[in-house]
Amino acid sequence: MSTNSYTVAELSDDESVFGPDENDKYRDPTLYVQDTHTNSPIHYNLRTLSYSGLLTFHSCPRKFQLNRLLPREATEETDEGGHLDFGTVVGNGVQELLVTGSMERAIFKAFIDWKDNLESERGAKSSKTFWHAVQAIKKFTEIINGPLAMYELAYFNGKPAVELGFRIDFGNGFKFRGKLDALLIHRINRSYLPLECKTTGWSVIDEAMYGNSAQGVGYGVVIDRVAFESDTEVNSYNVFYPVYMTKKAEWVPMFFPKSNSSRAGWLQSVFFDVMRIKEYAEIDHFPMHGESCFGFNKQCKHYGMCGLSTSTLVGDMNSVPIKLDKVEDYPLEFDVDDLINAQIAKEFE
Repeated sequence: MSTNSYTVAELSDDESVFGPDENDKYRDPTLYVQDTHTNSPIHYNLRTLSYSGLLTFHSCPRKFQLNRLLPREATEETDEGGHLDFGTVVGNGVQELLVTGSMERAIFKAFIDWKDNLESERGAKSSKTFWHAVQAIKKFTEIINGPLAMYELAYFNGKPAVELGFRIDFGNGFKFRGKLDALLIHRINRSYLPLECKTTGWSVIDEAMYGNSAQGVGYGVVIDRVAFESDTEVNSYNVFYPVYMTKKAEWVPMFFPKSNSSRAGWLQSVFFDVMRIKEYAEIDHFPMHGESCFGFNKQCKHYGMCGLSTSTLVGDMNSVPIKLDKVEDYPLEFDVDDLINAQIAKEFE
């Protein structure tokens, strides 16, 4: 199947499709990552993976498939409580604070990113208004001066390591992409510390909510390779989750050590996910998991129609727009063999 048979557009997991008259400029390989397996019988969108995408795949393969093949208006989730917006604004503000050290610039960043009216009460019940976001950013100084006192922001290619994007080639056209909120480095021993900022409306949090998250383990595999290439000695590492509890207006710092075996296990798990996606695509059947039809107090966006055939819902597969990534968004490019070699090297340290 050739690339020309697809409608090509630059599109992230949550953005809208551009019109067909704008497609040509997205074919520039210096600006956009191109499909390396244009003859694959599996649509490109089903071969571009991420942590959040695989979470959806694990909960319901059918939802994963439809999310990547249907237009945005058919897959976009509503955010009536402002939960997603709040987390994004706080996270971006924290990143600005880590980069510049300026609270004024961090708050201004939150102001720029806030999509709603500043006085909107949309997130009032869950303490997720703009002013609550500002409060969260201000309180993050307690984390910087406390648990992170011995760390500073790392730099990659001369740029501050926030929203540090990486892509891993798992073969057969499958790519796993991700972005670290921030990568820190110890001021003395120069060991790396991935940071993933979280917000929650829960009144009580438990380490089990984040301790075994595949997200942190995946970061570790990538950072191992970065350390290997830069001759940085990293024998073991933690992943750091600062979790902001909105109802208590406080940050809870959580450090989780990630072993070599857990990192090797993560690579194997993604390989298994790739195998399952290939199998489902080959038989043209992505199973529906009915236990996932209702969550977060609402029905799945596809409920009531996901039982129809894919051809009925999607139409001609060749007309489904490809979701291309910007090259600049993912400066860290790895072949899965590179990461495996880095893990092997650690075993013999």
